[in-house]
Amino acid sequence: MIKRSTALIVAGLMLMFGIAIGDQLLPRTSKDSVLPEVTELIINEGYSITQQQTLTNVAIDAMLRAAGDQWGRYQRDAVAAQEPQVVTQTVSVTPLKRAAVIKISYFSVGTSKQVKQELANLTNNQGVVLDLRDNNGGLLAEAVATASLFLEEELVTTVTSRADEPVTLYADGSGKKNFSVVVLINAGTASSAEIVASALQDHGRAVVVGSRSFGKASVQETFELPDNSKLMLTVGRFIRPSGLEIDGLGVMPDVPVAATGDPLKMAVNVAVGLNAAVSGK
Repeated sequence: MIKRSTALIVAGLMLMFGIAIGDQLLPRTSKDSVLPEVTELIINEGYSITQQQTLTNVAIDAMLRAAGDQWGRYQRDAVAAQEPQVVTQTVSVTPLKRAAVIKISYFSVGTSKQVKQELANLTNNQGVVLDLRDNNGGLLAEAVATASLFLEEELVTTVTSRADEPVTLYADGSGKKNFSVVVLINAGTASSAEIVASALQDHGRAVVVGSRSFGKASVQETFELPDNSKLMLTVGRFIRPSGLEIDGLGVMPDVPVAATGDPLKMAVNVAVGLNAAVSGK
């Protein structure tokens, strides 16, 4: 009997190798694209040869995209000379006197490191506005790493499936709590961005300002049918630390801002007020 479902394998590999939540996963069949780390993980679980083959095929089909082999750098016997990994600038900062507005447009490779660098530049009297408006998600690993910058060893999200026990993902314990945080969201905030916002909200680390987020945080897999049509199924969901689902519900702000209001101005005011309470100034 196979002990891990497709959903949990996909979720685990998403964390290990950084596939975007909500991205469409399409079947691929090239055995040369099997990640050595994934093969080792499966073998070490003690499955039979047949079960190993089944799970390996599941990993291939789930993790390789039809648009191209994004995992080519992990292929067996790959040549030593590789293209350098491109780090996209997804973080921008607007420094204000009493707050720093850190805008994350998307969770890509290097996003968490960029945010960490900006946090290191904070002065003692500055709060943080983490602007996740219109951030439609991205890499789960980067989202968890970003949440870790603000949390201790606390739960970030739980991956559930129908067949197996939930998988819990925790912050690494490196977070700092000597400054206030406000998370700014809107209807364009989705998937990985919602995971960050909900984790900080549920642990009381941040006040969420803005409007209800999109409500999209699921693991989806696409299967090809005999008639060449495709069926996309949700095989897993991401649950916030409070136990509530994100998918279909979204994240509700603690401080709602009307459509005619200025959400950024409100977020900055809240951050300044919170930081004054934290610092005593």
